[in-house]
Amino acid sequence: MDSATGKTPRQTFVFGQWILQSDGNLVRCGRGIHLPPKELQVLRLLLGSAGRLVTKDRLLDSVWPGMDAAEESLTRCIYVLRKLLEESKGYIATVYGKGYRFTGPVVPLLPVLGDPLSVLPTERVATCCEPWSALQLADTWLALSMLGLCDRGAGVEQARAAVARVLELEAGNHQALARLALVTSLQGCAEATALPPCG
Repeated sequence: MDSATGKTPRQTFVFGQWILQSDGNLVRCGRGIHLPPKELQVLRLLLGSAGRLVTKDRLLDSVWPGMDAAEESLTRCIYVLRKLLEESKGYIATVYGKGYRFTGPVVPLLPVLGDPLSVLPTERVATCCEPWSALQLADTWLALSMLGLCDRGAGVEQARAAVARVLELEAGNHQALARLALVTSLQGCAEATALPPCG
C-alpha cells in the first residue's frame, strides 16, 4: 500500500510493444493512447488473466457492477480494444458463448511505491542465487526503463542480464522466457527510436 495515498497501486502490464501502466495510461513506443474507462477495465481483467478464459458474466459483473448491462456493451468494448490494438487484433480471442481470452504474452511488472528511483537495483545480477530474486531485478529494470526513470538502453540491458541469470539457474523458466520476449521487443523499439514513431 502507498503510504502517501493509502491506495494499493494497480499492476503494470507489458505485452508486445504496449504498456498498460498502473495509472491507466496505455503506451506504445513512448506514445500515450487514450483508453475510455470501461475499455480500460476490460483490458485490465483480460491482461490479469492472460491465457485464461474470462467469462462474459465476470466481465459484466466487474465492469458494470450492480447494473443490468447488456452483452452488447461488452461486445462494443472488445471491438474498441481490438481496433485500438490495430495489428495485434489476435490478442483478444473470442470463446464463443463463454467469454474472451487474452492470447498474447503478458508480463506483469511489480508496482513501484514511493520514489521510483529509491528502488534502483543495487544488487548485482551475478550474485542472485534464486530465480525469483533475478526476476524481481528484471522487473525493476524493465519498469524503470519503460517509465523513463533510467537510460532505456541501459535498463533493458540490465533486465536482459537478469533474465539470463534466471535461465542459468533454472532453464526453461516460463516467467523468464516471457520477459526475454519482452526484452527483445523493447530492444527493437529502442532501436527504432531513430525512425519515425511507431504507427
